[in-house]
Formats: sequence, C-alpha cells, structure tokens
Amino acid sequence: MGLGDEALGVMLPALEWKKRQLRGDEVEESTKERNGHERDFANTASTILLSLCRNIATLYMGKLGWRASPLRLYLLLSGMNGIPRPGLRNVKQVEIITGTSWQSEATEYGLLNYQTYFNYVCRLPALESVVFDGVGDYEGGAQTLPQRASAIKKISITHADIPSKDLAMILQAPEQLEELTLSFGGMIYTHGESASVCPRTIGEHLSRHRETLKVLDIDIDNSIPDKNTDCEDLDSDLRSTHPINPLLCCPLSDV
Repeated sequence: MGLGDEALGVMLPALEWKKRQLRGDEVEESTKERNGHERDFANTASTILLSLCRNIATLYMGKLGWRASPLRLYLLLSGMNGIPRPGLRNVKQVEIITGTSWQSEATEYGLLNYQTYFNYVCRLPALESVVFDGVGDYEGGAQTLPQRASAIKKISITHADIPSKDLAMILQAPEQLEELTLSFGGMIYTHGESASVCPRTIGEHLSRHRETLKVLDIDIDNSIPDKNTDCEDLDSDLRSTHPINPLLCCPLSDV
C-alpha cells in the first residue's frame, strides 16, 4: 500500500490479532490492551476497505481519533498522490459529521481541527462538495493547504464554531467556488469560549470567487465579535502556516 514500515507495524499485528480471535484462540490481555487491539484493527480494516473500493462517490467521515494511525496517513497520502495506488479518486462529496460520543451530549459540538480534516480531502481530483456539520474547533497545528487549486465547487459549514483563520484557509483552497453556506452557532460549547469570525475576513476571501459564486447563504451573527474585539488580532496569523506533517509528529508505534 505504500504507507511505510511504521504503518505496517500497526496493521500486520492487528490483522494477526483478529485472526487469532476468529479462530477462538484464548489470548490473555487486559481491557486496555484489548481496546488498543480493537482500535488498531478498526483503523486497519478501514484503510484496506478504502484502498479496495475504487468507486466511492460519497465519503462520510466522523472523528478519526487524536492519535496518528494508518487510516489518517492513508487519507493524507491519497490526497497528495503520495502512494503508488492512491484511493478515493472518484469521491465527489465528503460529509464530516462528528456526532456524539459517550463523553458528550447530542447538543454539544463535536470537536476536531478544521484544517486537519479539510487537508485530508481537499486535493482529491473529483471532489465537488465538502460539508461540515455540528463541528466545533479543536486547536491543532496549522496546515499548508492549496491556494486556488482544489476542485471543490461547494462548501457547507453548518451548526458550526470555526475560527477566523481556519475559515480563511478553507476559502482560499478552491479554484472556482460556486456555492457557500455558513451557519454558526446552535450547539453548546463546553470547553472554552466560542470562536469569533470577522465579516471582513469572509468578504476578502470571497472576493476572489466573485466571478464564479452562484449561491451564498450566510448566517454568522452568532460569531461576530463585539465592538471591543479587534479583528486585526483575530486575523493576524492568517498567513502563518507550517509544513503539513501533523500525523507524523509521533511514531505510529508510540500510539
């Protein structure tokens, strides 16, 4: 698959563990060890399925966990043509819907880093539409996203909490954006404060698409900063990006 030795070091033991389990072999393991094996197998199976299914048109993504994993590496390298047989060549729509977990209520935002997840898919050659729904921002490393190079035509970010810098990076990526839906608020943020977005930021980045935009649906009143907040402070680091390497910040063997 071209994911490297570290990924194989996770995937092969996970498959061997599952084979022993299906054979009915007794394996002494703690609850923590079993949970780790189940997580590694789920990541491995998902990665293999994505590599085999060549005709996926719609990809639904939930949370992928906070750890480095073969699945996250596969998504990243497929989008960058960084493996011999990259998958997801026919994906036209991606929906990122975090849902709930045992730790959260249905009324709470699901937390993830917008730039990281957008980075997984924004380079896919057939991609036309990306949807974020019910997502709250989780602070993470900045990405180097493409500028005016993505094939995406439609972006929808609804029931959302998204920082100004992340929204700006996302709006910079499409070559010809035709539809944009923004709807902020509507859910509970239990950790920290809600993010603020400056209307100027949206306006400046939408101006680049003024010749192609056909649909614009914006409801951002909930995230506009008050008069005591300086938009310059919110937008000061929009151009500050770092190399795209968040998944490799720690060895796969350490997770």
